[in-house]
Amino acid sequence: MASKKTWLVVLTMVLVFGMTIVENLNAQTDSRLNGTWIATSDEIELGLMLNNGNYEQSNVNRKSQRQSFIRGTYTANNGRITFRPTQTMYIGTSATEIGLVSGRWYTVTEPEFRTTMRNFQLSLGFSEDVINLRMELFFSPQTHNYSIVSNSLILTFTFSGETATIVYTSK
Repeated sequence: MASKKTWLVVLTMVLVFGMTIVENLNAQTDSRLNGTWIATSDEIELGLMLNNGNYEQSNVNRKSQRQSFIRGTYTANNGRITFRPTQTMYIGTSATEIGLVSGRWYTVTEPEFRTTMRNFQLSLGFSEDVINLRMELFFSPQTHNYSIVSNSLILTFTFSGETATIVYTSK
């Protein structure tokens, strides 16, 4: 009898723990963000596809035809969104100039990718300190303020004391 009671207590604890995790995950994802968002300028088009905690960001330079993509996970709550990149891909001249295979997804922790990116930046004349900072910024989680107004997603972030805003429109 004691063993049935013990299993019932364990089962109840597992169910409560599981429900708590699911509830916490839901609290970390603002469903209003789901969808495809586009921001454009004369030369650049930024795309941001958000889907229940997963994202893919595209950057297309229309003038030079350079394309890059990042995907990963995000959490969003109370007007703050944190992007955690896990993979990146470059297409065309963006890839070949850097020394990467065009159209291949690289994980951000992949040694070949990190070494290639470091060597490319060295070839451009960046110092080790600058390269280390750039690599850390590229591979680290990034947190921004956000708001949704009508069909616009507004991301605001601060870098080196400067505040910038990107306004995306729902597609």
